[in-house]
Amino acid sequence: PFVTWFQGVIVQHKWPLDPEKLPIGVTEFIRSHGLQGRLMAAPNSGGYLAWRLYPEVLITTDMQTPPSTPWTHFRISNALGNPHALRRFLDEFDPQLIGVLYNRTGIEELLQKAPAYRPVFFDDLLVLYASNRHLPELVAEHELHHVNPHNLLDDGRGTLEQRLRETQGILDEFPNSRRALHSITRLLIDQGEYERALAFAERYRKTHPEDPNSHFLAGNAHE
Repeated sequence: PFVTWFQGVIVQHKWPLDPEKLPIGVTEFIRSHGLQGRLMAAPNSGGYLAWRLYPEVLITTDMQTPPSTPWTHFRISNALGNPHALRRFLDEFDPQLIGVLYNRTGIEELLQKAPAYRPVFFDDLLVLYASNRHLPELVAEHELHHVNPHNLLDDGRGTLEQRLRETQGILDEFPNSRRALHSITRLLIDQGEYERALAFAERYRKTHPEDPNSHFLAGNAHE
C-alpha cells in the first residue's frame, strides 16, 4: 500500500501513453453518438481530439505552431477564464460542443454564464458541454441534472439514487472511468451500503491498481 500511495504523489506521466491525461471517454462519447460540428477546447488535448474526431468534428486549436498561433492560444485561454471573452468567442464561432478540464478553477461558474451549453458527459480529464440549440435531442437525453461533473461528491443536486443513476450512465458509456468508479464506490460506502459498494470497489481496484484510492476503498468495502 505504501508503494501505491507514493506513486499517487509523483507528478509524472506514464510512458509512452498516459490515459489519465487524454480525453478518451469524451472522444468515444462524441464518436458513438455521431456528433458533428465544432468543439471548443484548450489546446493541450487538441492533438488527441483532432486525431480521434477529424473530420466530423473540428477543434479550436492544438499545440502545433504553426498552424496555430500564440494569438489563437491566447484567445482560447482567455475565453476559458473570462465571461466576456467567452461570450465573444461563442458569438464568433458558435461551437456545438465545449470541453473543459473538470478541475480547472472557476470553470463551473464560468460555464454558468453560457446557459445554452449543458453538461452531458465527463471522463477522467474533461467535462463535455453541448449546445441546447444545436443538439437539443442529445441534451434532453444526456444532460446531467443531479451529478456535478466537476465535483462528483457534491450532494446538493439530487438524492443518492439519482446521482448513482446518472453516474452509472457515464460508466455505461465509459466503463473504465476512474472518476465514476471512485464516486459510486465512495457514495455507497458513505451510506453504509457495503455489499453494493463491493462490486464497484473491486472493479475500481482491478482497472486502476495504480490509484491508491482503489485499494483503500476496496478495503473499506470489505469491512
